[in-house]
Amino acid sequence: MKAAISKGFTFIEVVTVVAILGIISALVLAAINPGRRVASARDADRVTGVKQIKTAIDSYQALHNYPPSCDGQTSCPMDFEITGTDFLSTILKNGDFLKTVPPSPATPSAGICKYHAYLYLKSQNKYWLSFCLEGWSKSQVESLPDNDGIGGGSPEGTGRYWCYFSDADGVAVCWVGIQYEIPPL
Repeated sequence: MKAAISKGFTFIEVVTVVAILGIISALVLAAINPGRRVASARDADRVTGVKQIKTAIDSYQALHNYPPSCDGQTSCPMDFEITGTDFLSTILKNGDFLKTVPPSPATPSAGICKYHAYLYLKSQNKYWLSFCLEGWSKSQVESLPDNDGIGGGSPEGTGRYWCYFSDADGVAVCWVGIQYEIPPL
C-alpha cells in the first residue's frame, strides 16, 4: 500500500509563518515610526510658514525702518494668533508683503502650536513669532547650541535661538524675531 503524499502545508507550518511575518511587520512599523514622520512633516510645514511670515515682516521693516507695531492699538504689546484676518495679516497682505497667510498645521496640541505674533511699539523695534516643533524631544531642545530659551521665560538674551520644551504639551516651542533665528530641523 502506498503512503499518502501531502500536497499542502500543515496547520503548524502556516501558523509559524504568520507569526514570523507578524513579528517582522511589527519591527518594521516600529522602525519607521509613522507618528514621528507625520509630526516631522508638520514641523517642516510650520518652519516654511514661519519663514514666509518672517520674510514678509522683515520686508515691511526694510521699507518702513521698523516692524509692524501696535502703535494706535488698544493694547501693547499685542499677543494674538495669526489667522489670516488678524491685525498683522491685514498689514502684510495690504502692503503686498504676503499674498496669503500660511495656515498652522493641525496638531494634537493645537493651541500652543498655532502661529502667534507678539508686536511692540515702533520705538521698541522688535517683534516675535512663536510656533511649535512637535517632532522634537526635550533632549533636542536642550542640545540646540546657543539656545537662550531653556527653562522658558521671555525671549531675551544674546543667543541665536530661543526654544523651550513644554512638558504639558509634549512639544518644543520656539520664538523667532529680530534677534532669534528659526532652528534647523
